[in-house]
Amino acid sequence: GRMSTTIKYTYLKQQTWLNHRSYPRDLQGVLRAQALKQSLKTGDVKLAKARSAEVNAKYEEIVRKARQGIVVVHGRKATPVRVAPAVFSTTGPVIGRDKVAPTLPAIAIAMGCSAFVMQYVFWLALVIGSICLVIAIINNIDSILGG
Repeated sequence: GRMSTTIKYTYLKQQTWLNHRSYPRDLQGVLRAQALKQSLKTGDVKLAKARSAEVNAKYEEIVRKARQGIVVVHGRKATPVRVAPAVFSTTGPVIGRDKVAPTLPAIAIAMGCSAFVMQYVFWLALVIGSICLVIAIINNIDSILGG
């Protein structure tokens, strides 16, 4: 019957099965993509069915992690990236046509935060260093003055 050649979320294009599954609207901005699209690299129905199941499992995982606030960067198996708190997002999520742009503010925010932290750590080190120096001088004051 007809049913045997239809696989959920897949379609045949030029003798190759492709998996295409749209992300929930509220996650498209976070995931910076409208859908998970992937070639199953086969024309064989049985093979496509098996690979489609894998892709769908990956899709479920991406959606689950996105809901928990962990973003999986598309394409690369990246270490999970925490989503920047909503404080920084002045504009609403842009859907579609954003490929490179939205990563820039995120990078800028990350750089800004780490700059603050680095500065703090630097001053802390400076303060600790000078305290140690002062203590060392006080302890050795007589030998320094040739006592």
